[in-house]
Formats: sequence, structure tokens, C-alpha cells
Amino acid sequence: MKVQEFPSFFRAIHGYDPFPWQTRLLKTVMQNDWPGTISLPTASGKTAILDVLVFALACQADRPHNERSVPRRMALVVDRRIVVDDAYARACKIRDAINNAKGGILR
Repeated sequence: MKVQEFPSFFRAIHGYDPFPWQTRLLKTVMQNDWPGTISLPTASGKTAILDVLVFALACQADRPHNERSVPRRMALVVDRRIVVDDAYARACKIRDAINNAKGGILR
């Protein structure tokens, strides 16, 4: 998988394109590392960092474990229960879309 395919991946799961900052985050993650924090306003799509992580992991899936730069775990720190529930629901949506894929970028 290539970074340029991220919008297709995102669209296949959610039905719409990622925000430009989400695509830029993926490029940053793949070229450098994760930023120390991600601080954005409410409703700017922060839980999509889950999509970025899953896609980044897929981009490196063909590498031996010791050559991967993307972490396999992520901690989302939020101060509102509803955000935790939304992040969990989003993670389940990503999981289900990949597990149920019959073809295309999600397969």
C-alpha cells in the first residue's frame, strides 16, 4: 500500500474523503514519526487518527517486524466519555470494514 491510496481506503470505510490534515498526518507518520500531541478543535476529525494508524501499519505490513517504524499500539487520551465511545465505535467500524471486505483496497 502507498500513502497516496489513503483517501481511497478512508472513502471505502466512511463514504467520504479524509480532511487534508489527516492525509498530511499520515505522510508525517510515514516519513518521520507521530507528533507528541495532536490538538485540534472539536469536530475536526481527531478520531480519524485511528484510520491513519491502521493504514500506516498496512503500508509496512510486508516489512519484517524489526524494520517497521509504525507502532502497533496507540493511546488516545480524552477527557470526555462520549469521545471514548465514539473512538471505540470508529475502531469497530474500521475492523468490520476490513474483515468483511470482498475486494478493493480494504481486502
